[in-house]
Amino acid sequence: MTHAIVFVPGKSPKPPPAVHREYLWRCLRRGVSRVDPVVGEQLDSCRFTLAAWNALYYQRDESLAADVSWVERLIDSDGVAAEDIKEARHWSKSLTKFMYAMGDRAHWLIKYLPDRRVKAMIGDTLRYFENIEGIAGRIRDIVKTEIRRACDHSGSVCLIGHSMGSVIAYESLWEQTHEDPQKSRIDLFLTLGSPLGMNYVQNKLLGLRDGTQRYPAGIGKWVNVSAVGDIVSVDECVGDDFATMMERGLVDGIEDIHREVYTAFRNDQGLNPHRSYGYLVHSKVGESIAHWWRAGLNDG
Repeated sequence: MTHAIVFVPGKSPKPPPAVHREYLWRCLRRGVSRVDPVVGEQLDSCRFTLAAWNALYYQRDESLAADVSWVERLIDSDGVAAEDIKEARHWSKSLTKFMYAMGDRAHWLIKYLPDRRVKAMIGDTLRYFENIEGIAGRIRDIVKTEIRRACDHSGSVCLIGHSMGSVIAYESLWEQTHEDPQKSRIDLFLTLGSPLGMNYVQNKLLGLRDGTQRYPAGIGKWVNVSAVGDIVSVDECVGDDFATMMERGLVDGIEDIHREVYTAFRNDQGLNPHRSYGYLVHSKVGESIAHWWRAGLNDG
């Protein structure tokens, strides 16, 4: 059976798509090879596409030059160093995450949050959710086009959404379920560093007030991975929030993986547990992709 992976990036300007795709793919392959070298080799036959929406949203690309050596170092490493674990568990990250969680429960507190990345994320998601000048719809069109292509040319499809990209991926699946006559089957929906567990996000999702049409359908397994110290995935678990999807048979299962998950991307600014490169090389992500791959081969 042929396999395809569609990756939906998170917020902020990204490198030119060809460059971005290359490094994402290398990180993903490295993560899989760590846990299953055989599948790591077989991935060469996989169709890996990038749903590159960021240039449309931000009207610019951003060079990867400053981070190339750091990503190469990440790919060449054997895992997470003790200093990464120590930094991820630092009290300052825990405090920021706690304050962000409080802001998610009482939105008036958000403006007092000290972390500029948190405020930037909220500003970006607000523009998206308000669909200013139809931007959200155009972004989802990019994602849906890549999902359709993957489904048309492959027997088994994995959709990966990182950060805000997980929200865009979710809403794209919702539109395909309820508004698109061409249905798509996603065998693995993999969300990384996702804010989908937040009340703030859930209260703005497509389908919120649609009753029986509240959720997307046609999903095999949903795996949600959150790293220690990642302040964007404030609520690390989506299984409790989207349990109704399982009850209605819209998804085969939801698994939250967050305990003792440490990512290792760092650059000149220090450790950043949220970056997609760190997630993609992680063994837990590699295990999920390897399991999906082997399941597709067995089904074929």
